[in-house]
Amino acid sequence: MSVMILNAGNSIIKAKITRREREEIAFPHAIKQLTEADYTNVVSWAGVAGPPAGYLRINDLPYVVGESAERHGVHVQRTGAACYTRDYYGTFAASALARLYERGGEIMVFGSHPPGDVNFHQDLMRAVIGDWQIETNGSERHFRVTYANIFDKPVGGLMNVLLTDRCIHQSRQGRAGYWLDLRREQFL
Repeated sequence: MSVMILNAGNSIIKAKITRREREEIAFPHAIKQLTEADYTNVVSWAGVAGPPAGYLRINDLPYVVGESAERHGVHVQRTGAACYTRDYYGTFAASALARLYERGGEIMVFGSHPPGDVNFHQDLMRAVIGDWQIETNGSERHFRVTYANIFDKPVGGLMNVLLTDRCIHQSRQGRAGYWLDLRREQFL
């Protein structure tokens, strides 16, 4: 069983796996559920090449996520308990699964939350656990998230520095206006 680490930040969604296809991804925190007509239009317009990245059908509902969603007009970012629902946090998780894995399968997810959202940890776990049928770029994949758990974002940042060979500084600022920019070399 594979493990995905998910950080659905205010500005960027980041996800990482330890093996297989791609190890790590980042995309803008933007999501919009599309009408069936809009999704069909994009798919037919794209032709054989398939729609641009970020257009997905998740459990039979059409969405656009990430860079492509930013071009679909104003989107409202949820906060607090409203973030940790299947149609929001779960959809970001499903989009990350589709971007990271070539095939479906059983997955464990560890999701981050800001320290102030610790009271919503059960909601976060419920938002990702279960079956995800994802259609993107002309292929379908089925994922079953069998286990989920949480971690505080500051703890995750520190563990990234301490337990990996490198800590990647994201160039896009979050709402707070700063990033914890620690480099492993500072501690060696």
